[in-house]
Amino acid sequence: MNRILEKIGTINYKSGKYANVFIICNFIFFVLIGAACIILSDLIESNTVKGLWFLLGCFCYIVLHEITHLIFMKLFSKEKIRISVKFPTISVGSDAKFSKRQFSIIALAPAIILGGILIILIVCTSREYTFLWSVLLILNFAGSGGDYLQFLKIRKYSANTYFQDTSVETIIYQEQ
Repeated sequence: MNRILEKIGTINYKSGKYANVFIICNFIFFVLIGAACIILSDLIESNTVKGLWFLLGCFCYIVLHEITHLIFMKLFSKEKIRISVKFPTISVGSDAKFSKRQFSIIALAPAIILGGILIILIVCTSREYTFLWSVLLILNFAGSGGDYLQFLKIRKYSANTYFQDTSVETIIYQEQ
């Protein structure tokens, strides 16, 4: 069945009035909560992952976050995926048009799935790695501000709305 889709708008997060404020406040909120938890739990003392290994872990997490988006985009569509690297960010986009449900899953999958895995690692691995897992968990939720914003923005649209994330903007289509 071929759908007839009509473009009804775009969401551009870079030029959005409150988008940057939301993303920055989200980042600060989760970093402050995470830092307080780390300080109160005395995790810094037991940390054995230091220096370049620590930074490599953070970088690998960011790449894994975007790969998670990519995997779900590929699960829902066979369209080609674009990877955009603009220091200090990395993002994925596609020409595919995703249903509201699919787009919600794509947006929130890294925060939920990777967050769950990191919580399990915090609980199940030795204390010497807990600091690293905790920092990555903070990075997970703090760095997902754009994903949360996408999810919040698309909630107002009906179920017969489709979304195309080009990695620069989200184009909104209505089924006719």
